[in-house]
Amino acid sequence: MNNMLGYLRDYKRESVLAPLFKMLEATFDLFVPLVMADIVNVGIAAHDLHYILVRCGILLVLAVIGLTCSLTAQYFSAKAANPATSPSFISETSSFIYAPHSGPKVRCEMVFLASATVPQTSPVLSLR
Repeated sequence: MNNMLGYLRDYKRESVLAPLFKMLEATFDLFVPLVMADIVNVGIAAHDLHYILVRCGILLVLAVIGLTCSLTAQYFSAKAANPATSPSFISETSSFIYAPHSGPKVRCEMVFLASATVPQTSPVLSLR
């Protein structure tokens, strides 16, 4: 885990802003049921068309803000993952994981065993 955090130092801004905007998007999405309940409990109960239309406008504003937050979060996520913008976080960590390093290597492969008692092949995980 400490090795992974070392790679995040080049992506401090993206690693903070992407989750922040996702959290804001979720927060604005959570306000929608409250406004809907307000429309039903107050506006429809009182037959107040103006109140209902104002609350529908609030729903539209919440939707636009939520969409903006979502697109912004996706932008920062893609910026951190894009290999065209110098080495990305994904390419740096995958090169670390798949690079040959000293020490024993563990290779996982799928081995299919066929047996006379088992009519189908059954997968078994083999570690070497």
